[in-house]
Amino acid sequence: MGNNFTPILLALALLLLPVQWESVSGSGLLCKEEERRALLHIKAELSCSFLKWEGKECCHWERVTCHSRTGHVIELDLRYPDGPHMINAYSLLLNATIFLPLRQLRSLSLSELGICDCVAGAGFESWSTLNKLKMLDLSYNELNRSIISSLVQVPSLRILDLEGNENMTGNVPVNEFSATNLEVVNLRDCGFNGSLPYLGDWSSLKAFSVSGNDLYGTITSTGLCRLKNLEELDLSYNNFAGTLPPWQIPRELTKLTSLEVFSVAYNNLSGPTLDLKAQFGTFDNRIYEGNPNLCGPPLSKSCFSYHDTKLPSQNKTGNDQGGESINFLILFGSFALFFVVSFWGLITVLYFKSNWRYGLFNLVDEYGDMIYVRVVLFVRKIRAAQRNN
Repeated sequence: MGNNFTPILLALALLLLPVQWESVSGSGLLCKEEERRALLHIKAELSCSFLKWEGKECCHWERVTCHSRTGHVIELDLRYPDGPHMINAYSLLLNATIFLPLRQLRSLSLSELGICDCVAGAGFESWSTLNKLKMLDLSYNELNRSIISSLVQVPSLRILDLEGNENMTGNVPVNEFSATNLEVVNLRDCGFNGSLPYLGDWSSLKAFSVSGNDLYGTITSTGLCRLKNLEELDLSYNNFAGTLPPWQIPRELTKLTSLEVFSVAYNNLSGPTLDLKAQFGTFDNRIYEGNPNLCGPPLSKSCFSYHDTKLPSQNKTGNDQGGESINFLILFGSFALFFVVSFWGLITVLYFKSNWRYGLFNLVDEYGDMIYVRVVLFVRKIRAAQRNN
C-alpha cells in the first residue's frame, strides 16, 4: 500500500483549511512574547539546528503559522527535513510540557526526531490542556505504547499518526481509542503483535491503518461492520488468518458504503473474496494480493479450482480409512436391507392376493411374447440386410 496515508492527508487538508484561511506568515502581526520564548525553548530542546529562526516576529518564522487576527501560534511543523534524526546518537528525552504555552495550537508535527517516552515524567499527559489540538504527528520516533494513554486525554484530537514507532507491543489499545473522538489513526509499523480487538464501539472512526504489524486472529470478530463512517481500512502485512469454513472476510463489509480504501493484502486469509459487490467493484486485485488461498473476483484464481485443491488427500490415516469403511458398509447395508424387504414384501402380497398374482403372470406372458416377437423380427431384418450387402 506504500507509505502514503491518503485519508490522513485528506482529512488533514480539510481539517486545516480553516487554519490556513485564518493564518498568516507576515502582515506585520506581532506574535505573543510568551509563545516566542516557548518556540525558542522548543528549538533548543529538540536540537533543531535546521531551523533558522531569527528576529522577534515569530509569525514570520519558517514552519510556524499564526492566526491572522489573534497572533497565536496555531500550527507548528518541526519534522526533520531529511529523514530520521541522526544528529544525536541517543534517544531524545523530550520534556513535553515545553509546548504548554502554545495554548491555541491546532496542528503539531514532531516526526522523525528520535523522541522517546522511555522515562517517567516526560509530561505527555499535560497535553490534555491543549484543548485546540486537532492533528498530532509523532511518526518515526521511539515511542512505546505507554504514550497512548496520555494522548487520548487530549479532548480535541482528531488525527493521530504514530507510524514507525516500533516499540509498541501487544494488542492494539482499541478500548482507549474508542473512548475518544479520534477519526484518523495511523499505526503502521508499530510492532503490535497481538490480536485486533473489537472495533464496533469506535463510532467516530473514519480511517484506520495497522499495516506492517504482527497481528493475528480473524477479522470476523472485530466489529468492522458497525463502523458506518469508515472510509479507509488497511490491515495489510499482518498475520490475520482463517480457513474454510467460515469465510474470514465478513460479507457485511459490503454494507460500508463510505469505504474508499481497503486492503487485507499479505496475510494468511483463505476462501472467497468479497467479489465485486457494492463499492468493492471499484477495487482491484491488489487489495487481496499475498493471500494465496483466497479466490474469486477480482483475483484470477477461481473458487472452483480452490475447492478442487482442498479435496481430501489420497494418503489417509488409519482413522480416516476406518471411518470411510464404516460409512461404505452402512450405505451398502441400507441398500441390501431395502432390496430384501421390498422383494419379500412383494412375494408375500402375491401369495395372499391370487387375483394380483394371476394378473401379474398374464402381464408377464403378454409383454414377454411381444418382446420376443419384436426381437426375432429385428434379428431377421439385420440378417436380410447382411445378405443383400
